[in-house]
Amino acid sequence: MVKLPQVIKMEIIIVDDCSTDANSDETNTFIESLHVLEIPYTWHLTNMGKGAAIKTGIQKDTGDFKIIQDADLEYGPKEYFTMLQSILDGHADVVYRSRFVGGKPDRVFFLAHVEQQISHFSF
Repeated sequence: MVKLPQVIKMEIIIVDDCSTDANSDETNTFIESLHVLEIPYTWHLTNMGKGAAIKTGIQKDTGDFKIIQDADLEYGPKEYFTMLQSILDGHADVVYRSRFVGGKPDRVFFLAHVEQQISHFSF
């Protein structure tokens, strides 16, 4: 179970991008077992890709923070608070997580610095 500060309410939104395995049955069983939460579950009738699934989820969410999590648990749910901490502390506007870097903050990029570097390239 993920423990977040009480000022943050967790909302779970599930988007099934036309999976062909038993995911929908397992997901429905999971949702029914959580009598506490209402969990929106959306199915795409055709496979539209991860980007479309993310867009569908964002359209349905009501929160201030978004954590995009694949069903394979590419990120450990226990790391959610660590990921949000830099934002809650006012040190970051956005946090990107990499499963290759580990669970601690690694580096902060300032957008103005990145934009300045990009402006030196011509496309």
